[in-house]
Amino acid sequence: MSNKVSDSGEIPPGQGGLDEGQSLSLKLLVQEGRTAATKGLLHDFSNVMVGLCSLSENALDETEPGSALHDDMEIIRDSAVRAHQLIRRLARLNTTDIDQSALMDLGAWLANEADSIRSVLPKGSEVTLGKNGKTLLVMVRESTLRDFIMTITAKVASAARKRLIMEMMTGDAGEECVLRIKFGNSPAGQSPSALPRSSSPDGRILEHLARGLGGRCAMANTSGGGLLVELFLPKA
Repeated sequence: MSNKVSDSGEIPPGQGGLDEGQSLSLKLLVQEGRTAATKGLLHDFSNVMVGLCSLSENALDETEPGSALHDDMEIIRDSAVRAHQLIRRLARLNTTDIDQSALMDLGAWLANEADSIRSVLPKGSEVTLGKNGKTLLVMVRESTLRDFIMTITAKVASAARKRLIMEMMTGDAGEECVLRIKFGNSPAGQSPSALPRSSSPDGRILEHLARGLGGRCAMANTSGGGLLVELFLPKA
């Protein structure tokens, strides 16, 4: 007799007599299967888009510049390239592999991740990157750094449910590099969004992720009703 598994990967109470630990193990096994299937589909989809990118580029070369067909093919080519880039980002976000610590320029990495970060925020939100002429090198696990930023961004987006302004800035803090993430309401005149408080339990989750990066973090509510999150990482 088989037990029915819910969409969450859990067996309902009374259908199999699993204790809490066994239920959690089953949930993890189900999620592992789903993750593997997702990675396989993304890989196949990526192959399809590579072919589309190549064919659209060839077709574009065979059309007359300035013609309506040429303009249409440019749009198709650019859309195919963009789709392939998004697939690669999705594949990175869904990976369960534990990556090794790597040397990276914090500001350059942040700029490369801006599109992924923007996609988590409510529609119409703004993401701005502060300019810092300094190269700030850190040695961290990319997946953990991404988890830190995505965790707080998703939490703020879920709480606000309205357009936000998200500002990110890297800076030099002596022996540390600092990543400042500030959330505020957008546009001016809109009713204040219910952003998380700095005293919320979410701070403990961020502290755990920051320690996993070899650093520390701090949260503070701003006078304008916004939220400031600072991540301090040791310089490489």
